[in-house]
Amino acid sequence: MKCPCKHCGVDFLPSASEASYCCGGCRAVATLLSHEGLEEFYARRDAPGQPVGELPKVRSAWAKGAQAKAELNNKIMGGGRLRLEVSGMTCAGCAWLIESLFERLDGGTRCAVSLSGGYLDLWWKSEAGFNLAEFVETISVYGYRTKAGSGGWLRAVPAPLGYFAMGLIFMLNTGMLAWLSLLSYPEENTVHSLQGWIHCFLVLSLFGALVCWAKLLPSLRTSRASKKIEA
Repeated sequence: MKCPCKHCGVDFLPSASEASYCCGGCRAVATLLSHEGLEEFYARRDAPGQPVGELPKVRSAWAKGAQAKAELNNKIMGGGRLRLEVSGMTCAGCAWLIESLFERLDGGTRCAVSLSGGYLDLWWKSEAGFNLAEFVETISVYGYRTKAGSGGWLRAVPAPLGYFAMGLIFMLNTGMLAWLSLLSYPEENTVHSLQGWIHCFLVLSLFGALVCWAKLLPSLRTSRASKKIEA
């Protein structure tokens, strides 16, 4: 008979050697949470988890250069700011855990997690001994994989609003192309070629709108958990 994993909650078939956790990763993270006094993670979890599986290998060499660049770009402010892409986050408990681990490090001033966007923004003081590589290594043992974020303006837009806006832009473009396709042209030999291109872009715009709005509802659901943490 299947039973839920004590860490992630996923149903699994217990064995004689393992009756409480679905995998070694879940056991390791649960043990670490208990040892570090972070069991509140389970109380804050508001969505189903996922098996940790094999813990990721720590690759933090890139963090030193990313930290130096961030501090150079924010030298006037006396600190650094950086966006990290994070995989493995599933609920508000994950966001709380990452923020709690960040607050334990010297020099960290603020950590804002976006569950819907899959990233976190970090702020720290340059002269307070903050070590980005240490933070990357710390959250990796809890099953979270990180890499430097793109930092583009699209990622700065909250996911639900971004999907809605892009869907609206695509629909407006579709409407304009549909209107153009109904116009008549003075030179008949150019009509078929021009209308063919218009119809092609019309279909692509409509498809883009449908994709953006298809992602809107799931993004709205996951953003609720993120807002609880950011509040």
